[in-house]
Amino acid sequence: AAGFLNLRSSILIGFLSIVLIIILSLFYFELPGLENNYFFPKFYILGLALALCTAIIFLAIYSQRLAIESAQRNEAFNFLQRIFLREQELKSLGGLAAAAAHELGTPLNTISLVAKELKKEIGPNNKFNQDLDLLISQSKRCSEILKQISKNPYTEKEDKFFDKASFKIIVHEIVDSFKDLSKKKIIINEENYKKDYLITKKIEIIYSLKNIIDNALKFSSNKVEIFLLSNEQELRIKVEDDGEGFSRQILGFLGDPYINKRDLDNNKEGLGLGIFIAKVFLERLSAIINFCNLEDKGAVVDISWQKKDLINLKLI
Repeated sequence: AAGFLNLRSSILIGFLSIVLIIILSLFYFELPGLENNYFFPKFYILGLALALCTAIIFLAIYSQRLAIESAQRNEAFNFLQRIFLREQELKSLGGLAAAAAHELGTPLNTISLVAKELKKEIGPNNKFNQDLDLLISQSKRCSEILKQISKNPYTEKEDKFFDKASFKIIVHEIVDSFKDLSKKKIIINEENYKKDYLITKKIEIIYSLKNIIDNALKFSSNKVEIFLLSNEQELRIKVEDDGEGFSRQILGFLGDPYINKRDLDNNKEGLGLGIFIAKVFLERLSAIINFCNLEDKGAVVDISWQKKDLINLKLI
């Protein structure tokens, strides 16, 4: 029952079970035929009742905890599905927008052409000249808007050239997106970035790195430092902040959904879901992700890929 009912109902059923066990241990009828053959001491019966009560409490707590964790994982999984569905909807919407832009291009050009011809016919001093100029300028503006829509990243067809970018450039673009959102320093260290990898711009990689950098900014004091490291065999990125670091109580559970961050300086913000999603995304792409603390102060998220895994996944 504890696995399917809410906490209140589980406590009620557990309490009722314990009360009934206590009553049966004190007031009971012996089985027929056993009156003179067996003797059970009172302490044995009370001990048996105590053992049953302990088992009920333990099993109820364990089942309730499993049910809560299962519900949290299901919610996190549903959140992942919503992200993918949103991405698919954006791509579908982008395709429709591109088709609409293509279809509307010809009528707009016709309107602009007719307006220009009318302007020539009626002469420069006609009272409708101002309206015709407005019509021409607005049709031109509409054409520019449609061009921008057709260049939307969600409307682009898959292209092997435009679909790939330097990993270093991708990280710089992600960092630039935080400049207007946070006043804290973000330093990118490229001293050990020996080989630049041209990788596929997967939404999973971009979303995960954004999430991890955003998390580091939230808990840092003044700055976040990003280390880019690479060689012929490995691509690696480390995100370090100068905050308090991960609490020892939750360090072993990072990557599970909805870790409560009450242990971190009484901050009531939740931490687990974003890290959980990032970890799932990155591990699906054969990344190795580790969480640890700096010796002095601060947290570290270390992500690495082996070159052979990147090749197998066709990311490079």
